[in-house]
Amino acid sequence: TNALVIRGSATSEGYISKSSDGKQIVFGGYLQSLPNTSTASLNGTTPSNVNRGIGLADASGSYVLGAWSSVSSLAAGDIRGATASNSTNLWATSSSQGLTYYGNSSIASNVENGKTNLRAAHIFSNQLYISSQVSTGTPANPGIFSVGTNTPNSSGQTVNSVINTGTNSAPGQFYFNNSTTICYVADANNNAFGGIQKWINNGALND
Repeated sequence: TNALVIRGSATSEGYISKSSDGKQIVFGGYLQSLPNTSTASLNGTTPSNVNRGIGLADASGSYVLGAWSSVSSLAAGDIRGATASNSTNLWATSSSQGLTYYGNSSIASNVENGKTNLRAAHIFSNQLYISSQVSTGTPANPGIFSVGTNTPNSSGQTVNSVINTGTNSAPGQFYFNNSTTICYVADANNNAFGGIQKWINNGALND
C-alpha cells in the first residue's frame, strides 16, 4: 500500500535527505503498486499514469506518503530526489522540469525550471538548495545552487550558483555545515576530481 519505488538501474535516482526539522528521512519515487506488471518504463510514463510521490520515514521506522500529484506537474522523466521542511511542505527534483513543490494539495507547483536535470535537494539553515550535473540552463554550470529565498513554494524562483564545481564535473549528493561555510560534495566523475570534495567559503564563491 502506497508503495514508492525507483527503477534501480539509474544512479540519477534515489537521492535522500533529512527534513530540516530533523524528524524525517525524505525520498522520492514512483507510486507504483507491486508487482509492477506494466511494460512501460517508470520514467517514460507521465505522472497522470504513474504518480510521482514523496515518502517520509521517522526514527521509529514509521512510513507515510506525503502530498503527491496525479496531474502533469512533472513531465515524463525521472523523479530524482526530495526534501522537506516538515511533514507537509515537500520538494522534489526531476530530470525534466526542475524543482517542484508538493504542499498540502493534490496539485504540485513547479518552483523553478530554469535549471533542469537536477539531482539532490536539501534545506540547510532555512535555505533550499539543489544540485545539477549539467552546464545547460541558468546558471550555465554544474554545481550546487540556491533556489529563491528561504524555502519558496511558488513558481518563477531565481536559481543562484553557490558552488561551481567546474566543467565535466558530476555533483550529486551534498551537505552543508550549520553555518553553511563548508560543503561536502559527492562527485561521480571517474577522474582525479571525482569522489568527495570539501568546499570552504572564505569570501569567494569557489574555493
